[in-house]
This record gives sequence, C-alpha cells and structure tokens, in this order.
Amino acid sequence: MNTPKNKTMSVPRYIAIASAITLLSVPISPVWAIDTKTTEKKVTSTQGEITQQADINRQVKSVIDKLTLAFPEIKEYKNQKIDLTKRWSKLINVELSKNGAGNTPIVTIQLDRQTGELLYFGFFERTEYPKGTSVYTSLKGSEKQITDETAKQQAALLLEKLYGEKAKNSVPISIWREAKKEGEGKLIPAKTLPPVVNFRISLPNKKNLTTYVSVRFGENGRIESLDAVTKPILFDKWYAADLENRDMPNDELTKPAQAMFDRMHVLYPELRDYQVKEISLSTYNSFYDISFKRSKTDKKEEVRMQIDEETGKLVYMQFEKRPSGKGASPELAKQKAFDFLQRVQGGKVTSYTVGNIIMPGTNGVTLVILDGPAPEKEHYAFGVGADGKIYSFDG
Repeated sequence: MNTPKNKTMSVPRYIAIASAITLLSVPISPVWAIDTKTTEKKVTSTQGEITQQADINRQVKSVIDKLTLAFPEIKEYKNQKIDLTKRWSKLINVELSKNGAGNTPIVTIQLDRQTGELLYFGFFERTEYPKGTSVYTSLKGSEKQITDETAKQQAALLLEKLYGEKAKNSVPISIWREAKKEGEGKLIPAKTLPPVVNFRISLPNKKNLTTYVSVRFGENGRIESLDAVTKPILFDKWYAADLENRDMPNDELTKPAQAMFDRMHVLYPELRDYQVKEISLSTYNSFYDISFKRSKTDKKEEVRMQIDEETGKLVYMQFEKRPSGKGASPELAKQKAFDFLQRVQGGKVTSYTVGNIIMPGTNGVTLVILDGPAPEKEHYAFGVGADGKIYSFDG
C-alpha cells in the first residue's frame, strides 16, 4: 500500500495498473477443484506448477470466503479472474464480477504473492469502451451521510471478520475526511469526501513493525475499499496524524539498495543539493521509488530513479530537466552508455552490443540501446546529452 506522499490512497492500486495487465479468465469452481494432493507425489516441473497454483487458489478462496462473510452480496459475483502474468509482481491480483453487458459491478482484490495476506480490496463499477479501454468508478447509489463514530464501528467490525484474533490487537488511530477541490475550469463543486478510518494492528514479536489498515467509505455510506501495509511504527507520522499535519516518512533502504543510492551520489554530485528526497518501497514489485526535488512542489528539476530492493540494481533513472539542442554524437553516446553501465552494474559489459542509436533532433539527448548476451538478452536504454551526461536510463 505504498502511496506517494502527495496521495492518500483515494485511487486504488489496482486501477493504476489495470490497463497494463492481462487477466487470466478462470471459472471459480474449476480453479478451486485442483487436486491438492500433488505435494505427496514426486514433483515434476508440471506438478510443481500445479501445486503452486493450488496453493494460490486456496489463498484466494480463503480471502474471498472472509470477504463474503462481511459482504454477502459477493456471492453474486460469479466470474473470477486471477492475474499472475508479471513475474516481477509481489501481488496476486483477483477480480470478481457479475454477469451482464454494459456497466459491470466488480470487486478487485490484491494478495501478497508469498504470504497470501490480503493487502487490498475495493468495490467498483467498470464501463468498457471500444479498443479495450475501461473506466472504473465507485458503485452508483444514493448518497448517504455517515458519522465518524458509525464509520469507526463498521470498520472495526470489518477487521474482526477479516483478521479474526489479530483484530484484537487493532486500534483506530485517525479518521480522515479529505476535501475534493473544485476542478479548474470545471463546474465541479468542492465537497468533503466520505471518511477513511485508519487502524494500527500491533504484531507479536515485532515491536518496531505494525500493520496499518485504512478502510474507506463511499458516498453511499457503505465501505468501499480497504488498504493494508506493514511498516515501521514511525509511519504513525502519516497514518495517525490529521490531514493537515501528516508527513509520510521515507522507507529504509536495504544494504544493496543503499550502496547503489550512494553510488548515484558519486556519479551525480548535484543530487546532494536537492532538499527533498523521497523513498518509497513499491507495493507492486521489489523496487524502491526514489525522487529528488529542489522543493516539495518541484517538478521541473525532479530526478526519479528505481533501485531493486534485493539486488541493489539500478532499474530506472530520469532527469526531468533536459539540455537544449541536439544530443551527443553517436560515438560519444556509445562510449558514455558503456561507461555508465560499467559503473552502475559492474561485470563484463564488453559482452553487450549496440542495438540501436537514435538521434532525436532537438530534445537534448541521443538514445542508445545496448543488448545483452543470451540467454537473458537484457536491454538497456540510455539518453545521452551533448555534454556526455546520462539523463535517462532504463534497465
């Protein structure tokens, strides 16, 4: 549930990636009917995949059963889709939907791929348009006001049904009522949104960590979604604070990631002059999203990068401020790309070959593509300025 510091979880994580994933259609009953006794047999590669799928199906079924206990109407959502298409994803994405054309009520669910723990669910309505585009909105219904106290009671009851004994360690720590501002140039009046109730669930034998659960209500007065994340207790600065005073702390870097973070400061000493450094471990994958800004509102000179949590590998980097004029010459661009790759990745970069060099004209950089050796055949893209500086990297 990592959210950028300028957001408050009002947009579900599922929707942010919905257009980029392909869902595998799986009927509910056949999926759950997979033989779970394969673990007792000699496991071939195929049997191993079946066993893993069976474990996933059990985890999904367990979560759906708990959600159905809290929301009996979920029984009417007969269609199930599970997304496991992204090897790098930390999540199991599940979608439940009703039959019928036109606007389709759906429930989106996210589970931790390793533990099967529920991280998110939300009720939405999907409207599909030609060319495969879809729009997700809150479920339609009459507006109904709900008091903070009633919201807190209903949210606490939900936690009891979802978390069982673990919910006894939960404490409500804040209630947010965000303000939806009037859209610029649009006739959308400003209004106060329904409440978000935040809980802290203490974890046995983990004094420095806690699970934060945020329950969001819809304009119909009903629970609309839930977000859960386990973080250090210092994240009380965000979840336990009121809207005006909350401050999202940075996630702590692992040793490999910290080593790359320090190396980037050596390659780009100007990063030390940036006043704002934001570090957030992604919910979707094992990457840290890192942002350097001159100020909290700075966008023009922002520097963004991603570093792998486990390996410390630089995955992505982008300088928003580009030089004017043409980019580097092909020879200089090639030289600087190889030099940069050597310094950030190490190893024998001589095994890489130039896949393409593109001179884009006046946007300030020359694009260089380096292709790695088989069998991985990794590809790296570099944006090189006329001054030899690498302004962008995608690995």
